[in-house]
Amino acid sequence: MHDSRPTTTPSQATGEATVHANDVDLAVQAFGDPSTPAILLISGAEASMDWWDDDFTARLAASGRYVIRYDTRDTGRSTTFPVGAPTYTQDDLLADAVGVLDAYGLAAAHIVGISMGGVSHSGSASSTRNGSCRSP
Repeated sequence: MHDSRPTTTPSQATGEATVHANDVDLAVQAFGDPSTPAILLISGAEASMDWWDDDFTARLAASGRYVIRYDTRDTGRSTTFPVGAPTYTQDDLLADAVGVLDAYGLAAAHIVGISMGGVSHSGSASSTRNGSCRSP
């Protein structure tokens, strides 16, 4: 597994940023107040962060949450790999999630995933970095 520390830090303003972690670029958006509890939204395979509807993310942010969604590897505007030949593992996907948290200066977040995004991160997110997952 590669070092998950990002080499670039996104602005805390709402809008898209690029986080470089684990030798890949991940497209990321954040909504809400960074001082409130964080929720990291992780989409399923082949689903970009836009799967998480803007109205849904706005409602979460309005309820007092700092919402972060991102394109996982091979989706949206994040780094892609040749079709049928990905060189990464589930551990790399987990490290990417931690890299996103690191880029935003977050020690932990509530993890919400759909399909592969839920399976990949539900049972093992807290083991990647002790305590990084508040609620899988």
